[in-house]
Amino acid sequence: MEKLEANVSTVKNALSRQLSARWREVVVLCVTKCALHFRAKDDPLTDLDFEIFLDGLRDIPDEDRIAQGFDACLKQCEFMPRLRDVRDRVPDNPAAIHEPDLKVVKEWDEPYGRNMQVHYIEYEGGYRQARIVR
Repeated sequence: MEKLEANVSTVKNALSRQLSARWREVVVLCVTKCALHFRAKDDPLTDLDFEIFLDGLRDIPDEDRIAQGFDACLKQCEFMPRLRDVRDRVPDNPAAIHEPDLKVVKEWDEPYGRNMQVHYIEYEGGYRQARIVR
């Protein structure tokens, strides 16, 4: 059992080193939002759950597209999305994320960890965008 845990730890460290910090923060925030929305408190995510999403989305370098896929899951899924659910909802066209005709309804910041905040923007029609700022 200890050998398995050591192997998992080694893989996690190797995967984490290859990702940009901002990209990783966006994915972790999106997975956390989904977990809070879909899961009961007695079924928390593990580090390995996060690494599955991080590894499974690493070929999509645009964190805005990934956030769009998670937002679609929040609106369309009935249960905690699996990796395939998110990947199926990530838009192919990065321009589809930024709709120029949408008007901002409100903007706000919320604390997220130490020395970080999440900046939210809500547009007409209920579309929301979130990004982590330091």
